[in-house]
Amino acid sequence: MKVSVHFFQVNSDFSPEHAAAHHNGEESENNLKYDWEDELEVSESLEKVEVERNAVFHLEGQFADGKAFNEAVPNMFLVVLILKGGQKGYMGVSESMLLDFEQEGTPEHTVIRIYIRDYEPFWNEMPGIFIASKEFPKSLKLNDLD
Repeated sequence: MKVSVHFFQVNSDFSPEHAAAHHNGEESENNLKYDWEDELEVSESLEKVEVERNAVFHLEGQFADGKAFNEAVPNMFLVVLILKGGQKGYMGVSESMLLDFEQEGTPEHTVIRIYIRDYEPFWNEMPGIFIASKEFPKSLKLNDLD
């Protein structure tokens, strides 16, 4: 099985009216529908894909001094990738950033599109994980400017 997860940051300034009047409904250089797009694909040893709402994501790693950390990040929209053998991988966004999502596909290939609001500052410390700055664990911030 293969899964493709597409992230889109929606441009809140996009004008469908301008697009319809001047570009056959399509976006243009000065009227972009999305600020950015990102796509991640997984195909190796994937057994199934699940979507979880208002889930807890555990941000794990090590500080430069070798000390380990494991911080719970609540209120996440998660795409859970369940690998053969039971291991799990995650992609997702803070619920406060989520504008919409779509899921479609076949048993062989699932496609998920995640639409992110453009006014919410966020952290993207690892591929496929977008955490709203206001929800990022304070213990992991170098300074507390948020």
